[in-house]
Amino acid sequence: MSVGTSWVKELSSPPFDASAGSTAGARRALLTMTGGFAVGAAVTGVLAQWGPAPSVTPYVVHAILTLGALAALVTAPESLTPERRASGPWWRDLRVPSAGHRRFVRLVLPAAPWVFAAAGVAYAIMPATVADRLGPWSTLYATVLTVLTLGAGALVQNFVPAINRASGGHALLVGMTAMSVGVGLAAVAAQLRQPVLALVVAVVLGLAYGVCVTSGLIHVQSIATQRDLAGLTGVYYSLAYSGFLLPSLLAAALPVLDYPTSLLIVALICVACAALVARESIGGAPAAAPQDA
Repeated sequence: MSVGTSWVKELSSPPFDASAGSTAGARRALLTMTGGFAVGAAVTGVLAQWGPAPSVTPYVVHAILTLGALAALVTAPESLTPERRASGPWWRDLRVPSAGHRRFVRLVLPAAPWVFAAAGVAYAIMPATVADRLGPWSTLYATVLTVLTLGAGALVQNFVPAINRASGGHALLVGMTAMSVGVGLAAVAAQLRQPVLALVVAVVLGLAYGVCVTSGLIHVQSIATQRDLAGLTGVYYSLAYSGFLLPSLLAAALPVLDYPTSLLIVALICVACAALVARESIGGAPAAAPQDA
């Protein structure tokens, strides 16, 4: 993901694409990634619900597609000119100086784990809260939630520059506000155990995911230098992926905290993180992320 995102960023700049805006690299990379997540989930869910050998077939399909992609990459040209490529011992490249940048630490970092925490709540926790009402359709329902979440995220990503302009450069704060609303709504849905309301939660959290992941990566690409673009992108994705621990933590807490209570606590923590983003985004007045279309 780090290499692919950096590659798309390079291909969205001169001499490969002189007409691309400064946010095009982030939006193209994330649209590809999120679209892959959504389509992959849809195909896997259908195979798991109706296909032969449901615990094996999805992996076989994935392996075949991966081998096909590998064959295509063998002939792909290098986009970095020789003078921009890393040199010297590889361990020196493990340092990512821009990870200490104020905007990254105080603005991007508090929001990053919520990127995939939102996805985890939408398509891991919500199906569990209504599982007893789904009968034999639990796998298909979880698939629909996943596709709704990621589909909404993919649809909103191209609108993030417009959101950034309309909010005065505070798209990440808009995303975190939507995230707080979505997790609060998830707590209500978990209490009511209504499958339809859980679908609404998936859409809200999907939109929040799309805004947060895109605006966060736009900040990352505007902070990073040419030499540590992949490194800082990797740090960002690692922080974002830490959010996938949330469903496991909430499941482990079930003996003492039911889902409505734990999700309410999570919503309050999300509000606190949104407040940190607001303080730095507005009070700290960092340089605004690029806002072009």
